Amino acid sequence: MREDPARAMVGGLTRERLTRALSEATALPLMGRGMHVRPEGTKCIQRISVDLEGDAVLLSTFPAELQDQAQAFYGDRGRVDRVLDLATLSTWTVRPNGHLSWWLAAPERRWYFTDGALDASQYMHQWQTDLGHVHSYQRDAVVTELWPWLLRRGYVGERDRTLMEDFVARLPRPDAHLRPGVAVSRRWSLEEVNRLQTAGELTSAIREAVDTLLDTLGEPPLPS
Repeated sequence: MREDPARAMVGGLTRERLTRALSEATALPLMGRGMHVRPEGTKCIQRISVDLEGDAVLLSTFPAELQDQAQAFYGDRGRVDRVLDLATLSTWTVRPNGHLSWWLAAPERRWYFTDGALDASQYMHQWQTDLGHVHSYQRDAVVTELWPWLLRRGYVGERDRTLMEDFVARLPRPDAHLRPGVAVSRRWSLEEVNRLQTAGELTSAIREAVDTLLDTLGEPPLPS
């Protein structure tokens, strides 16, 4: 019998317990296969998730995925600067998360850029000037127009070419959407999370991290 990945044990901790703690911390229902929550009234993000990754737990959000979110994020220099300041802290990471997708495409069906030449700071500052390119592209234009531009701008590298071609070959719609996303994550070791869980402090730690994310991004706070 196949094990439910939401209940998989890692270091005595389960994904089910983590997502339940996220819902408890935010007072929001779990959505999207039960793996994330959606704060209300946000402009540059849609969801916040928590997951196990190797020997760590990551609480993450993904600014600038949709076109309106990209305009709100990159169009506000303060948001970008605060995210970069957050990344200087040892417990937080920020990385480029650009990709092509279509409406309601599952993550495994998107084309995530893997071979770009830009670090997080270069990536975000460059998108501030490249926002005019954030829109949908017809299937043929992905190959003839978007791919060469992404390559010139350093968002992708030659090792992305096969991924791009595979994405276009299985694209079920006539167009795809460019998403200049960023992944912003708070990282805990499994040892630390297990200690927090044992002490009954896991929910409050997650709430504190979510509050930090929302404040950094200039989004409305969670209800008290």
